[in-house]
Amino acid sequence: MRAKTISPKPHKGARRTLSCAACAAVLAGGLTATVSSVASAQGLPKLSYSGTITMYAANYNPPIKGVVPPPGSLTDPETATAAAAFEKLYPNIKIQFVPGSAEIGTGQYYISESAAGTLPDIDEVPGYYVNVTLPFGIFQDLLPSFQKPDPFITGNPTWISTMNPVALHIDSAPGNTPGTTGVFVVNGDWGGIGFYYNENLFKEAGIASPPKTWNQLQADSTQIVNRLGSKGIYAGASFSPVIYNWFAHYFQANYLGQSKMKLIFSIPSDLSAGYQSYFYANDGSWLNPDKNPALTAWWPLGKELMATWAPKDVDVPENTAPTIPNGQALFLGQQVAYEFGSGYVIPKLVAKLPASQQFPVGYFELDSPNAFMGTSPYATNLPVWQDNGGPETAFQFAVASSKSDKTMTPAKFQAALAWLQFISTPKWDSAIVNEEGNALPIIKGATAPASLEPIDQELAAESNYYFPMALFDSVTASSFNTIDGLYLEYVDGYISLQNAVKEYSSDAAQIIQQFNSSHGQLVSNTAAFFNKKLGI
Repeated sequence: MRAKTISPKPHKGARRTLSCAACAAVLAGGLTATVSSVASAQGLPKLSYSGTITMYAANYNPPIKGVVPPPGSLTDPETATAAAAFEKLYPNIKIQFVPGSAEIGTGQYYISESAAGTLPDIDEVPGYYVNVTLPFGIFQDLLPSFQKPDPFITGNPTWISTMNPVALHIDSAPGNTPGTTGVFVVNGDWGGIGFYYNENLFKEAGIASPPKTWNQLQADSTQIVNRLGSKGIYAGASFSPVIYNWFAHYFQANYLGQSKMKLIFSIPSDLSAGYQSYFYANDGSWLNPDKNPALTAWWPLGKELMATWAPKDVDVPENTAPTIPNGQALFLGQQVAYEFGSGYVIPKLVAKLPASQQFPVGYFELDSPNAFMGTSPYATNLPVWQDNGGPETAFQFAVASSKSDKTMTPAKFQAALAWLQFISTPKWDSAIVNEEGNALPIIKGATAPASLEPIDQELAAESNYYFPMALFDSVTASSFNTIDGLYLEYVDGYISLQNAVKEYSSDAAQIIQQFNSSHGQLVSNTAAFFNKKLGI
């Protein structure tokens, strides 16, 4: 992908109001205890529920009266606009948004609230949490509803036909226990990871164009520090410490190569959580760091690059990052020349700065097929564009079960389902996701802002190259923090590479052992699938 120059004046989706005949009838006074007769005549759901639907929408929460959002957090007025439009169709239903907190969104939050029966009716929750981390039964299986039309999309044969296939694959829960296969979240956004850069600082450092390869990125970063370091300017930073799996997505998929990646991702969705366990111990032990040096060969490369980054960023523990200046803040303050970040909100944030503090912003990715050639004998020509982004951002909404939400009834579920169908239309997916500005809408028919259209188009063209490969970051609740913390210990100089690799192998063994002990049937089914495919 070519580097892109993005105006600091972001595209802003127009505030929308419902403009259909049903809305006119409602406003004219044709209100009933359920839904207007005109709306019902149009084939929209006739809902018997009357009351409030609570929703935690994460980054898509609108401003909430009396609640001051944390500094740097995002709010989305378009979600409130959509709620108002839905409430006009169904005047006896109120959508009430739940304020965020440090606890909300963590695995422990979902478990604790479910145990008390107090989960919101609708929650933002990553699909892979539901697949692997969370106990079964917290959220309702939406797959039966996906197989039916979305009534808010004209001529829609099935709701699932409007959804991104990669998101569906990731969000499908493995059927390791009879009756548990399903899809539990509606996924409507995609957040890639790439580099925003300050064009002025690049020019000042003598860099004419952004890098396309890892080696050039390293050379440019060293040049930036050498030429601008006396002014207190570093080469780069990240929105939080560079968690292990960000670089792992780049290097591990590339170093393993396309044939292995295609084999791994030929796995059916109901077995997708088990591939790491299989390839850790079988067919050459590709994913076993004790046997495959490619898995840690990139660690010195990550450390070398991060040596040119702002130390305040590298030293921030991840669990305290929201309270400490992070890469995004350093970039906006022009203390670093580029930011390695998740999503596309930087231009919007630059545009909010006082005019005297704004600067031209560009965007680049290491998307060349040869981006990692020369970094290691293990490097291949596998493009890894967007490999460490994907449909795991914030538009992942699940409906609570009656076990985890004491107020959930069949009638309330139908109302909550209708609200999710309503905001999953191309119109509202575009409006809500584009207004927040940190991701791309992925419901079929949705459109991205003009500045992000090139990324959106390339995403559609290169979806076959989406190979998410961050080992051990989701197979257990603790594995992500375990490997992430070990990598940061090495980067910060607290542990040698030799000891880091040794501990990494030991941690990986424990992670796989813990996973296998809890997913025996899944591991067995996965082994049977790949053994047959490989002729073993």
